[in-house]
Amino acid sequence: MSSSSGSSFCLSFTGVLYEHIQRLAKVVTANHRALQIPEVYLREAPWPSAQAEIRTISAYKTPSDKVQCIMRMCSTIMNLLSLANEYSVPGADDFVPVLVFVLIKANPPCLLSTVQYINNFYSNRLTGEESYWWMQFTAAVEFIKTIDDRK
Repeated sequence: MSSSSGSSFCLSFTGVLYEHIQRLAKVVTANHRALQIPEVYLREAPWPSAQAEIRTISAYKTPSDKVQCIMRMCSTIMNLLSLANEYSVPGADDFVPVLVFVLIKANPPCLLSTVQYINNFYSNRLTGEESYWWMQFTAAVEFIKTIDDRK
């Protein structure tokens, strides 16, 4: 399969989600009611370094490299959240809304097919920290599907 036919497959396969996220990106801000990002973290928005990292995911070909890209993005977000609040360690309730926001603003290409690719060919090898960040990532993708793009 040529690169261009692979791209068209990806775009047709995940186009609905991509378009949904494009619409969300126009209406969702860091203080959107669906996200409930704690106030203390809002001054770090829109987390451009995390967005830049996840936008590169399509450049990686193996599922393990794609997972490493996701882990770097997650690590970037956690580092930024830690810097924003020196009095507490950010937890999943702090992290996931920011992850959702970053994914919406970055709108990485082929997101759904990337998730399915990793689930099909690598998820049984995930352990420890990789497994934790993968679960957070897929939960964020699933949550994005449920956000109303009209508000």
